[in-house]
Amino acid sequence: MGQVNELKNFSRGQIDATSKNEHGHYVFTITGLDLTGKKEIARMEKGNFRLSDYARQTLTSINADSYNANHRLEDGKEYNIVLVPGREVKKNRMTANIQKYARSFGYEVPFAGVIPRIREAVSDKQMEQMNIWYIACLHMPIKDTDGDPLVLGVYRHGDGRWLYTYWGNPDYQWYGYGAFAFLVLAS
Repeated sequence: MGQVNELKNFSRGQIDATSKNEHGHYVFTITGLDLTGKKEIARMEKGNFRLSDYARQTLTSINADSYNANHRLEDGKEYNIVLVPGREVKKNRMTANIQKYARSFGYEVPFAGVIPRIREAVSDKQMEQMNIWYIACLHMPIKDTDGDPLVLGVYRHGDGRWLYTYWGNPDYQWYGYGAFAFLVLAS
C-alpha cells in the first residue's frame, strides 16, 4: 500500500526520495487512454502542450508501424512507469544498450502511448528537480514521412511543455542529461 501512495504523491508533483524504487529510479502510475494519434494531438493542444512537427507526423503516421495500429494504450488500464536516468549508463549510451540495461532490472519497453500521459503527469519543474531535460520512450520506432525511425519523448524547455521525437535507431547515442521511460510489470 505504501508504494501506491508514493506513486500518487509523485503524480501530484511531490517528488522526494519515497518516489523511487529500490534501484533509485523514479516510479509513478499513469492511466491509459485509447486515443488515436489525431485525438492525442487535440488533447495535447487543448492542454496547452507544445508538439514538434515530427511528433505530429509520428502520431498521425499511416505506415504499418503507426501509432494508431501499434502504440495505443488500453483505456482505463494503469501502467507503472519507471524513469531510468541516462547518466547511469556510463558507456555506449546507445538505444539497444539502454534497453538491455533496463531489462536487467526487469523493466519492459512500453508502447509510445505512454509519452502523452507522461507529458501530462510530469511537469517541467519536476524534470528540473530530477535534473533531466528529456524523457524518451525507447518503443519500437515509428517512421516519419521521410521513412526515418523516430521515438516519442518529452522535452523541458523555457517556451512550454513539449512532446518531441528522437532518432529511433538501435545505435543512436543518447546524452546523459535525460531519462528513459520503461514499464514495471505487476508481479
